Amino acid sequence: MGLDRLERWATVRHFRLAIALFEYGSVVHAARSLHLSQPTASKLLQDLEEAVGAQLYIRNRRGVTPTELGRAFVERSRMVLAQLDHVS
Repeated sequence: MGLDRLERWATVRHFRLAIALFEYGSVVHAARSLHLSQPTASKLLQDLEEAVGAQLYIRNRRGVTPTELGRAFVERSRMVLAQLDHVS
């Protein structure tokens, strides 16, 4: 699934999570910042990656690091959320 099609499927929570993961570098800290449980954040990320068909973040003991596609998704997420803020 391309990023354009994913934008139509993904929820605001998916976009916010992608940005928080990029900013915090940790599923635990990103989840906490969004008032989500860690398992919920992990599931949202898993759903995104399954929909894209590629890994958005590389997980390791120290946290998460965005892949090239993950960085592109974060950029697109910021644009989508900015557009939503402009509408409200």
